[in-house]
Amino acid sequence: MVAARQLAIVPRWWSWLYDSNSRSHFQRRFVLDKGRCLDIRGKMKIGMLSPHTTYETYLVFKIYEDACGLDSANTSIRFVNEREEVPDDEASTVYPDPRTSAHNIEQRNGVLSRWRKDEWMEIKTGEFETGARDDDDEVETRFMSTDTNILKTGLIVQGIEFRPKQPMAVV
Repeated sequence: MVAARQLAIVPRWWSWLYDSNSRSHFQRRFVLDKGRCLDIRGKMKIGMLSPHTTYETYLVFKIYEDACGLDSANTSIRFVNEREEVPDDEASTVYPDPRTSAHNIEQRNGVLSRWRKDEWMEIKTGEFETGARDDDDEVETRFMSTDTNILKTGLIVQGIEFRPKQPMAVV
């Protein structure tokens, strides 16, 4: 996992939250106080991952009861040395707030958040194949706002998790 303190964010809308019950590397989380820009980026060097493996990336977070503006967001993933940015029309839509994502699910085409066993939530931000890339190459996943006119508040971020994709179960 890329811990919150290692993520790239726009600092003026965020504050730090300290949790003494967590492992030292994950004691600091950041909280979206009030802001119109939501742009979280996490990078990982390919050399830290297994070669020729498909990985999925997940934003690990919680939402305060009085959170707002977190109905939907966009996510993308890219290899840093290959692309400057991912165009908006190639980004995926996600629905992080379970209170709003439950409404009209059948009409939405996107990824919903889900609860984890550790009482945090997660939402998939991307998928990629490491292939035979150079160890110094980096992969970046991004979670960003879809509407800067809406005030956003109440998101607590623990980090972004990179994990091997599990094979589909055969029924």
